[in-house]
Amino acid sequence: MIEDAPVAGRPLSPLDPVALLSSHPILQTDPRGLIIWVNDAFEALTGFTSAEAMGKTPGSLLQCPDTNPQTIRAIREALAARVPIRTPILNRSKAGRFYWLDLEIQPVFDGEGVIQGFQAIEVDVTDLMETLSRDRAALDLAARREATVANVAQLAGVGSWEVELETNRVIWTDQARHLLDLDPGMALTLADSIALFTPEARPIVEAAVALGVASGEPYKFEQPLITPRGRAIWIRVVGRLVTGAAEPSRLVGAIQDVTGLRAEREALQAALAAAEAATIAKSEFLANMSHEIRTPLTGVLGFAGLLEKLPDLPETARSYAGRIATSGQALLSVVNDILDFSKLEADRVTLDPHPFDPWALVAETVALVAAEAGRKGLTLTTEFEGEPPAAVLADSARVRQVLLNLLSNAIKFTKAGQITIKLGYCPEAGGELRVAVADSGIGIPADQVDRLFQRFSQVDGSNTRVYGGTGLGLAISKSLAELMGGRIGAESSWGKGSTFWFTLAAPRAELARPEPAAAEAQVLVAADARILVVDDVAMNRELVRTMLAPFAYDITEAANGADAVRAALSVPFDLILMDLQMPGMDGLAATRAIRATSDLNQQTPIVALSANVLPIHIAECRDAGMDDHIAKPISPADLLTKIAHWTLPEEVDTPQSEAR
Repeated sequence: MIEDAPVAGRPLSPLDPVALLSSHPILQTDPRGLIIWVNDAFEALTGFTSAEAMGKTPGSLLQCPDTNPQTIRAIREALAARVPIRTPILNRSKAGRFYWLDLEIQPVFDGEGVIQGFQAIEVDVTDLMETLSRDRAALDLAARREATVANVAQLAGVGSWEVELETNRVIWTDQARHLLDLDPGMALTLADSIALFTPEARPIVEAAVALGVASGEPYKFEQPLITPRGRAIWIRVVGRLVTGAAEPSRLVGAIQDVTGLRAEREALQAALAAAEAATIAKSEFLANMSHEIRTPLTGVLGFAGLLEKLPDLPETARSYAGRIATSGQALLSVVNDILDFSKLEADRVTLDPHPFDPWALVAETVALVAAEAGRKGLTLTTEFEGEPPAAVLADSARVRQVLLNLLSNAIKFTKAGQITIKLGYCPEAGGELRVAVADSGIGIPADQVDRLFQRFSQVDGSNTRVYGGTGLGLAISKSLAELMGGRIGAESSWGKGSTFWFTLAAPRAELARPEPAAAEAQVLVAADARILVVDDVAMNRELVRTMLAPFAYDITEAANGADAVRAALSVPFDLILMDLQMPGMDGLAATRAIRATSDLNQQTPIVALSANVLPIHIAECRDAGMDDHIAKPISPADLLTKIAHWTLPEEVDTPQSEAR
């Protein structure tokens, strides 16, 4: 029994340096000739997996009846004598294909000269052997075999070397000399070879070689050098120390010209940087467009809402105000869709899972669209398949967003009939919620269903289409469903209605105690606070003042950040509503200045009131010292709730701010 036999499945250290960078089939055996390791190229050529090859001899696995008996005998004799052999051999793959190999077998010894096994490197020369068989008289088999191996090394830009540590003399293969532009008679020591590297690279090379000699571990590096002919190249070096009782210690290794690879890598990195810059530019553009659209929408929606509430407004005017508000909300929905899609594309959407009642969520969402469905004479019904759980754990806001999108589409594309919402729950595999929306609408041609969930894609993209939209709603819904661990799909046929469905991972959960309702009532009576409203747009300041007029708040206005800081230095406020984008000093700078210089308002809550609504903007608000954020267009209910939260005494329980 041989001591310290190699462990099956663990490769021996390659003896041939070129094999370190080879993409050709390699196999290794134990001292008895049983396979203990093969590389991926072996599996690709032979069709035998590593598991199938383990424990078998190469001959029993690969040889075919036509293999030359003299070749087999020569290989066995070489293995018995523990000497290298190189020979052509005919093999057979698992699929039965015959192929020729240029086979080189090397015995592998440990540091004490004890045989550890054998390593075989194979070069597929089937095409060459077929050519030789047609014109054997014109070609010399041995010369062509050597040329094949040399060509492979040349194509890969790989050469090998050896350093005798006693003399420090470097022995190069022809391919290595070719790579380094070394003349055939040029003799180099190890120091001469290191001197070829650029001055900046030499300390790195010297340290790597010294560490390899001291530790005996393989080493590698990739550094630039200048050849004796003045050619600048990058080379990759792989080396290791070889020691043995019967021979002096030496370094062996391989070099590869990676100049072209580095150029490709740098081009790829440049392309990646350009793509990242384009993504940043797109994000900045979307953020600016969102701000520029939301700012006028603040006035449109705000004053339209106030106009609708005037008690003596004629009905015709009230109807027109309602249409303005509806159109503004539609435009806001488009802006929100685009922002949602950009955040999903950039992987910036995070989920907020919490316990909620799925049946209640469906009922609340249906209530949001009930009026719209009623105007078209559509019937809305809900069904639950199976036993509904009391609560599930998921992001209810995102579930509502997907369901609302499906419901809105169903109402848009259904002229008459009904819409049915089906809710089901599967407790297996941790729990899965399934929601389906079935309508009796126009349906979708079968060959168009696959386009539904593609971004910017609509079934009818013609100039004469009846139904508008960005084509983003279903793409966003698909991304959200997948983000929540589920799927989304549709079944439809033209003229017969459609069913859209989605699933999500939703384990059972326990509902938290409901929040007291007292806070909501308190929102409308907290009317004695002193508030500073900071906005460079006079219309926005007027809108906030008008919204708050019924509650007799003490309102002070500032048209820019500098005015806000001056006001904060002279008057104590209970709350500061701060716009972000303003000329001169913006809201972030003004907030920092107030926190740093105003003794009167250093601790005063500052709430951003801005059309900048992306997560990065909200994070910047927090970093500047703001406490909360209200998005434009301004919702009166949201505005009053936030004011109550930050101005009412602590003993009054108010709805908590999600941005605090």
